[in-house]
Amino acid sequence: MVAIKFAPLLAILAVAGLASAASAAPRIHAGVHRTLRQQGTVNLIVTLKEGTESTLNNIKEAEFATRGQKIASLVESLEQHAKTTQAELNAIFAQEASSATPLYTKTESYWISNQVYIQDATFELVEKLAALSSIYEIREEQVLPLPKVETVAVNTTEIGVLANEWGVTKINTQTVWDSGNTGTGIVVSSIDTGVLTDALASYSSKGPATSGLLKPDVSAPGSSVRSAWYTSTTAYNTISGTSMATPHVTGVIALLLKAKPTLTYAQVKKAITAGVDTTTLASTGYTCGSTADGKFPNNQYGYGRVNAVKVLAASV
Repeated sequence: MVAIKFAPLLAILAVAGLASAASAAPRIHAGVHRTLRQQGTVNLIVTLKEGTESTLNNIKEAEFATRGQKIASLVESLEQHAKTTQAELNAIFAQEASSATPLYTKTESYWISNQVYIQDATFELVEKLAALSSIYEIREEQVLPLPKVETVAVNTTEIGVLANEWGVTKINTQTVWDSGNTGTGIVVSSIDTGVLTDALASYSSKGPATSGLLKPDVSAPGSSVRSAWYTSTTAYNTISGTSMATPHVTGVIALLLKAKPTLTYAQVKKAITAGVDTTTLASTGYTCGSTADGKFPNNQYGYGRVNAVKVLAASV
C-alpha cells in the first residue's frame, strides 16, 4: 500500500524539480522517501521558509535596559513568529487531532529555530506538507548517539553535609562562594570536555570540529564526579564524561552572571576562555588538528582548565 501511494509523491517531486528556483514547493530529502518505503512512517523535521534571522536582527538593533528584558523580548518575538508562520501546519495538525486515524502520533514546535518535529508521519501527511508554500524543507529526523557514561554505584543514604567534589575544589569555586557569590537565581548552559588530575581523560573528545573550528573551548574536571542520578529523587552516582565536565563550566558561568548580570554571550565566552589554568596541565602527546598541547588554545584542552576566580577577574 505504501509503495502504491508513494508514486504520486514522486510525481510531485519530479514537477518540483523542473520548476524554477522561485518555486514554492518545499524541498524533501531523499531519506524521507526511503524510510517511508521501508517503514510506512517517518519522523520529520520541518523547516519553515520564514527563518528567525529577521527577528534576531530586530532584537539586535533594539535597545533594552537590562539583559533580562532583552531575553524576554527575544523569546516572545520568536514564539510569536513561530505561531504566525506555522499557521498552515497547525491547521493540518488541528484537523488530524480530531480524526479517528491521525496521520502522525506527535508534534512539537521549536520556536527557537522555527522548525517542527513530527513523529510517525505517514505518506498522506508528507503529501499534504509537500503542498504547503510556507515550508522550506522536509527532512528525516537525525538521532545522534551519546557517549557511554561511566558510572560507579555510591551509597545514597549518607547523612550530613558532604565535602565539595574534587572538581569543584580544582576550579577554585570555594573562593568565589566565600565572597558571598553562590550564583543563586542564574540559569546557564555550556559545552566542554573533561580532565582527570590535570591530565586529559582517555575518553575526552578532541577537536577540531568538522567545520575546522578549534574545540573544545575549555576543559573542566569530568572524571569520577559525584552527581544526582535519574533512578530516584534522592539517588546519586559517580559519573565520568562530558556530562560531568559541563556542570563545572556552567556553574562558573552562573557565578560570573551573578556578579555581572549584563554581560553578553561574547563577553561571557571571553571571560571563560581568559580565566583558565594552563601551566599545570599534563601533556597528552596529541597534536589533533596540528595543535600541540603545550600551546594554548589547542584541540585537546581548548584554552585551558577553567578557574572560577580568574573568570570573574577577567577583563571583558
